Amino acid sequence: LWEHDTDHCPNIVSWKTGSPPPVSVRYALETKQYTTLIGQWNSWNDEYEQQSSEFPFAYLRFEDILFHAEEVVTKLCKCVEGRRRRGKFKYPKDSAKLGGGAGHAGSNGLVSALLRYGDPVKRLEGWTEKDWEYARGNLDQGLMGKYGYSRPDWS
Repeated sequence: LWEHDTDHCPNIVSWKTGSPPPVSVRYALETKQYTTLIGQWNSWNDEYEQQSSEFPFAYLRFEDILFHAEEVVTKLCKCVEGRRRRGKFKYPKDSAKLGGGAGHAGSNGLVSALLRYGDPVKRLEGWTEKDWEYARGNLDQGLMGKYGYSRPDWS
């Protein structure tokens, strides 16, 4: 949970304070506090990277699943020596977060996610120049490169 609203989401740098708001994340066994949302992203992904030598894992990017779901699921099944169900691939239409509580209110379903994240202008809605500057200076560039992301530019 962190301070944000529909007009300024993800709210990397608060309109109210001019500083990044702290983030509280409830995991299965504990709640962790992070100083920023960017710090939470860096820590979360770094923990997985540190443990990757202990057990195999697949890192799936949201946008790859959103825009290439059938291909990603097919490759993932093959990777784990499984197979997809027979028949036509079925895309979930509703948000996976339905009924997930207030923290997921307004979550996107398939169509609204495609309309938002498939449009280069709409996908940036809610971000301010200060958000981009902070993200650019604080995202772990090693993780960004490994996952195929470029440094964010304000445009």
